[in-house]
Amino acid sequence: MFKRFFVFIRGLGRRAQKYEMPLASDLQYFRPGDVWWCTLESQHSQNLSSGAVRSSECRRPVLVYKKFSRNSFLGLQITKQDRGGDWHVPIVVDNDDRWVMLHRPITLEASRLADFKGAIDDGALARVRDHFVHLYSG
Repeated sequence: MFKRFFVFIRGLGRRAQKYEMPLASDLQYFRPGDVWWCTLESQHSQNLSSGAVRSSECRRPVLVYKKFSRNSFLGLQITKQDRGGDWHVPIVVDNDDRWVMLHRPITLEASRLADFKGAIDDGALARVRDHFVHLYSG
């Protein structure tokens, strides 16, 4: 898929940096309660024998918890496995039982959104918010 970018340069001389920003028409529209497949960077792992550090990307379903701007949001990763505890909240996405992992919030840009998976209802989003506030407030 071809993406159009607005290119601008910031700074002068050797410190000048080139930035590319997607045009507004190419940005994904998303809102709280949406579930998207997102491209995430997996944690860096180190090969102990060679000492080399490698990084790769993976795709995971993510719940849009809070929208910061048209280009960024706070996402909560979703899993198929219930591990119990206060940090997993059950939801239903496309008639499948899933669990929101409250202990792994992540700030993402809209460019990380890959495919729309579905949305949860307002009651489920309110339940996720209540558990999130309870977990992080004390």
